Amino acid sequence: MTSNNRNFLAYLDEMDLITILLPLSYHQGLSSSFSLTDGLGESRLQTIKKYFIEGYYKYICRFSEEYDFGKQYWIIDEHSGKTDLQIGAVIRTEAFDQKFYYEGHDLGVTYQKDQCLFKLWAPTAVQVKLKLSPPSSPDSEIVKLKRGDKGIWSVIVSRDLEYYQYSYLVQVNQEWREAVDPYVKAVSANGEAGVIVNLKKTDRPKITLPPLKVRWMPLFTKHI
Repeated sequence: MTSNNRNFLAYLDEMDLITILLPLSYHQGLSSSFSLTDGLGESRLQTIKKYFIEGYYKYICRFSEEYDFGKQYWIIDEHSGKTDLQIGAVIRTEAFDQKFYYEGHDLGVTYQKDQCLFKLWAPTAVQVKLKLSPPSSPDSEIVKLKRGDKGIWSVIVSRDLEYYQYSYLVQVNQEWREAVDPYVKAVSANGEAGVIVNLKKTDRPKITLPPLKVRWMPLFTKHI
C-alpha cells in the first residue's frame, strides 16, 4: 500500500492519539467509528474531536493499549475501508524521546576479521535489511536485521567483510528506502554506500616529545 491508493489517511501523532483524515470524496468524509488492528486483534478507537478542514473531515482518536513500533497497524472505518497507520508527529514528542533514547556508543559497524556487528537506530521502522556488496563487484546480498530495545536493529555476519560496501533498506510507512549508515566510518567514491574498514590499520604510533624548557619572564617590567 502506498500513498497513491490510500482512500483516507491516518497518522500516529502522540503515543495514544491518532489523527484520521477522511476526504469529502470518500463517503462525504464521514464515519461514525474507527478501529485499530495489527492484523491479529482489533480494538475500537475513541473519537474525541471531529472538525472540518479544507476538503477533509479531521478526526482525533484515542486508544488505550501500548503502541508497538515494531509492528504495522491499520485503521478500519465504519465502511470497512482500511488504511495503514503512518508515523506522524509522535516522533517530535518528549514521550517518544524518552522511550527510544539510546546511550550506547556502538552504533554503526564493529569490525573483526571473522565477523562484523551491524547496529542501526531506527525506532519507527517495521523492517530493516542490510545490503552487502563485495569489493569491485556489482553483486549484492540481503541480510535481515532483528529489532531490539530502544529501536536498535542489529545483525552479526560471521565472515571477513573488509572493504565490502553496504547500505540499509528501511521500511517505514509502507515504503522501502535505501540509506547510508549515519554512523559510517568510510564511504564509497560516490558517497552512495558505506565501506567496511579495519580501523586498526589506520592507527599511528604516538610520538612522545621531550619536555619543553620554558624560561619564566615577568608579565610587567618596572622601569626606574
